[in-house]
Amino acid sequence: MPLWTRENHVHAYDIFVKSGESIIQMQQIFRSHFRIGWHGDMPNRNTILRWVAAFWSKGSVLKRKPPGPSNWLAYQEIVEKVREAIVQNPGHSARQHVL
Repeated sequence: MPLWTRENHVHAYDIFVKSGESIIQMQQIFRSHFRIGWHGDMPNRNTILRWVAAFWSKGSVLKRKPPGPSNWLAYQEIVEKVREAIVQNPGHSARQHVL
């Protein structure tokens, strides 16, 4: 499954609206615009409808990061704890540090 770019999302939405919400017509225009061969990857019906629904509900066709803090701080704390354990007991194996 290809990673669709912002340009792909926006162009697909524009074509979909201009074609009178025709999935088949949108796919044909999309294929010729991005020069995708007959056996190339294309956004399927569900993907297109998901992009359109996202735009209608959120005003954007792209996924957004979920709100809230990232896990980076928790990750850094774990790394620091592991470092301390290794410094305190350098003779222990990795398995013993986990236990």
